[in-house]
Amino acid sequence: MALFKCSECGKEISDKAERCPYCGCPIKEIKKAALQDKVSTLKSNKKKVYIVGSIAIAFAVFALVLFFYFKDRPPSEEELLIGKWQGQGTNLNITVELNVYESKTLDYYIHTKQDTSDVEDKKWIIKDGFLCIAEKDSDKYRQWFKILKLTEHEFEYKVKNLDPESEWGHIRVTRISD
Repeated sequence: MALFKCSECGKEISDKAERCPYCGCPIKEIKKAALQDKVSTLKSNKKKVYIVGSIAIAFAVFALVLFFYFKDRPPSEEELLIGKWQGQGTNLNITVELNVYESKTLDYYIHTKQDTSDVEDKKWIIKDGFLCIAEKDSDKYRQWFKILKLTEHEFEYKVKNLDPESEWGHIRVTRISD
């Protein structure tokens, strides 16, 4: 003999009884009401599973779209510039070393027959086709390199002294391994 609650009065009754002994409700109606409660609970749970499943699928599709978008995206000029470079001035008698860091700082070494000058730990940005260099604690960019070509392996640029009479120097450098 199993006991269950009457849907009318809420008291426990035997499943063998034909009517609730407390309120007189027929057992068939009580069983029918209990079955309807179970069905509505199952439908409610099924809806929740569909909603959670739909959200999970939407998130997975979104993640895949982002992955494929960024996977094939070409690197920006700033990403390309980061690394170690070395090369020559084509119309200048100099050798150049350029170390560019992700932290937006760089070290720049110029070697001539007479001496070596260096610009170390400077801040940099790329703006309007120019590599602009400033003191680390300053927002005034005092040196500009006109970018002619920038690829993963080659960086070609023009540089000019602050003297308005000076000529543009043409420099080509290539990436070197660490």
